[in-house]
Amino acid sequence: MRYNPPPNWPPAPEDWRPEPGWEPDPSWPDPPPGWEVWVGRDSRAARRWAIAIGALVAVLVVVAAAVYYVVQNTGFRCWNGSRGTAGGCPAITGEAGLEWLAPTRRGTDGAVMTGRTCGPAPDVLPARTSVEAVECSWPDGLITADIERYASATVVPSGGAREQWLVGGVKYGLSAYSKNSSGGAQRVFYYDGLPYVITVMGTADAIAAAVPTMGFRSLTTVRDGGRRK
Repeated sequence: MRYNPPPNWPPAPEDWRPEPGWEPDPSWPDPPPGWEVWVGRDSRAARRWAIAIGALVAVLVVVAAAVYYVVQNTGFRCWNGSRGTAGGCPAITGEAGLEWLAPTRRGTDGAVMTGRTCGPAPDVLPARTSVEAVECSWPDGLITADIERYASATVVPSGGAREQWLVGGVKYGLSAYSKNSSGGAQRVFYYDGLPYVITVMGTADAIAAAVPTMGFRSLTTVRDGGRRK
């Protein structure tokens, strides 16, 4: 507590502290109504304390924001295993990138089929207009899958009539199906707004059996460059 003499009492030194049992002189007049002779912490000290607390809180907020930014923008991995940066993940390119995009397949036992192999896609006629392409196959030899990257999403060929490409009720993009007179067929998958196209090839029966067992990277995953924690 601090001694706070009324204006009609004799002033006291600023650092004066009364001795235990001290009482004001009975001859002094009554303090003004509502005047508190004893008050709490010095208001100046209280203000200094409040300013210090406010500054500390501001620093903590800035630090917390910085930590959150770092965790959100660098605490993740990308499709190629690299650590992400504030600029996000690198583009999915090259043979390794397109192989990462290749779908998986499940066997009759429900387990992911092993032994998939991928390599540069062979030349075809008419010539490809994609920037790069790989072709993947599985040990049973029923189907192959071409994964292509175009210069941009705007130059991806139309592919004729398309259907909605839905996985678990979530739209990944569009799809087109076609077959030829020799019994071959293909199902093409186009990621929405992205330059990637996956073409599954085989007989009509093989495609009908294989496509429902295939696992594709989600549109969000591909768009984010495989970003994961």
